[in-house]
Amino acid sequence: MFILEILLKIYVYGPREYFSFHRLWNWFDFTIIMAAFIATIIEASLNELNSFPREVLDFIMVLRCLRLVRIAGNIEGFRIIIMTIVNIMPSLLTYGVVLLMLYYAFAIVGMEAFQDKIKFFPNPTEPDELYCGNEVLNESEFHRMGYCNNNFNDILHSFVTLVILTVVNQWHIITLGYTLVTSKAARLYFMMFHMIVVILIMNIIVAFVLEAFILEYGLCKTEIESQVEKTIHELGLDANENMSSTITDKNMLIDETDSGEASYSGKRNPAHDNGSKIKFRINEGHKNIEVLLQKMFEGEIKSDGTVPSSDKITLDGVIGTSVTI
Repeated sequence: MFILEILLKIYVYGPREYFSFHRLWNWFDFTIIMAAFIATIIEASLNELNSFPREVLDFIMVLRCLRLVRIAGNIEGFRIIIMTIVNIMPSLLTYGVVLLMLYYAFAIVGMEAFQDKIKFFPNPTEPDELYCGNEVLNESEFHRMGYCNNNFNDILHSFVTLVILTVVNQWHIITLGYTLVTSKAARLYFMMFHMIVVILIMNIIVAFVLEAFILEYGLCKTEIESQVEKTIHELGLDANENMSSTITDKNMLIDETDSGEASYSGKRNPAHDNGSKIKFRINEGHKNIEVLLQKMFEGEIKSDGTVPSSDKITLDGVIGTSVTI
């Protein structure tokens, strides 16, 4: 059935359109189904030898379930969520770098302060291996809950421990364990990390993401975006309008020719009368991150009086052609 679906789509759209670069889901469908078809043939031919791993075919078949992700592109709510994530990803990378720098700084401080204070032994047999390698943790909640592997003995374990502290997963128990093996001053380290990373940085990231989603759901078009579209429509340089106008003109010409009229004097698009080859295709998709940020801080920009002037707008056309309005 899947192969029949692909063949029908190729017949309807044509091979060039079906395998075009903007139809990545068609590539995904074709690759998965063809791989499953080839794997089925190989399995049938080598069935007697029992040399073909069944897990390969099962894995390929499971990948077909990812075709359900295509539903997200047809439902507006899912589409907005996905496009918002894609749009804010560059800015989230900036926050991620800041978060990584803080992780690294706290990891270095933690390694200097708590290295080898707590150790992890998978199968402790020696007396010095019991209680996370430190007798002070005997009968402590830190040891009973098996947190010995959350230590600062190297950079990797330090990062894992900091991630656990970030998600606030029993962070008070980890703090108690390191307080027992050092002193009460160790609480300052964990309190500073909680205040700076968890309360400040993570809340800033969450607030940014929430506001981006709210703006994406709203009726959001910036002033510059609206002005550019308005100018393109006034000059008749919209590629979609030109295409529909051409079709309308041809239909009217055919109708008048059939009725016996010798000439046609219908209203034509100015771009066609001037023989203009400049076309501008307005992207009706979701805004990129620059437009999203401009909308997000539109109030602050207006209060500073730094709104870009819309009196002069440069439109770049095809083949390096530009029009200044």
